[in-house]
Amino acid sequence: KRFEFDFITFKDNKLNDYLKFPLEINFKKWTRAYIRLNELENELGKNNFNYNDVITEREKENLELDKMDFELTGILVHSWVSLQNGHYYSIIKDQEDNKWYKFNDNNITEFNIEKELEKECFGNIDSKKNQSGRGAYLLFYTRKECVKKYKNFENELKINEQIKKNVKEENIQSMKIKTYNL
Repeated sequence: KRFEFDFITFKDNKLNDYLKFPLEINFKKWTRAYIRLNELENELGKNNFNYNDVITEREKENLELDKMDFELTGILVHSWVSLQNGHYYSIIKDQEDNKWYKFNDNNITEFNIEKELEKECFGNIDSKKNQSGRGAYLLFYTRKECVKKYKNFENELKINEQIKKNVKEENIQSMKIKTYNL
């Protein structure tokens, strides 16, 4: 949460609290099924109910530890001088080369996630309302299992290497034209 409405002044305030977030996270303990099972275990005891009556097959499958492993793949950052004067840009992980890139209007630069993440995205330690700065506004996590499937799918495709090269070159050329015409 980066904005807050002040009911005393009737103005929006920008929040820049320090918020550290992980590059990888397991969301299992925040699922409805996990919370429900824990509540029942606490209320009835571990052996006093049948799990099959409480959660669906899909929920059981999702509770498998590796199904809930996610990795950070994108960040929307808000940079501001004042609440009325701000700018958004993105930091995105390329799934093919595992490198991070910063997309700031027409500028695309490589982003060193280990060295620059805290300064660029976590906000300020000594947060003050309407303080100028920058911080993550939205985080995008992708299920690791899906990333693996995507990479395996691409490897399984038997596409002619020249066709792949041509498509990639056309995509790059198209992006250059779109970027320069903004």
